[in-house]
Amino acid sequence: MSTFIAAVFTVILTLIAIGKFIWAVVVAYRSLTWFLTHFDELPYIWTCSWRYYRRYIFRRIYRRVFSRC
Repeated sequence: MSTFIAAVFTVILTLIAIGKFIWAVVVAYRSLTWFLTHFDELPYIWTCSWRYYRRYIFRRIYRRVFSRC
């Protein structure tokens, strides 16, 4: 009986591992296709992102670090 339980447990873990692998392949495919379709726009995306961080996020960090509270 314990061998049967161990076999069922092994099958379940194997199915979970296969599912995680398939999910990783799907996410990698989505990321790669997005990267290849937006490759020409990446400098624009990076500058917009940098502009956002410079304008909003870095100011908040600066205020928190150098506040007198």
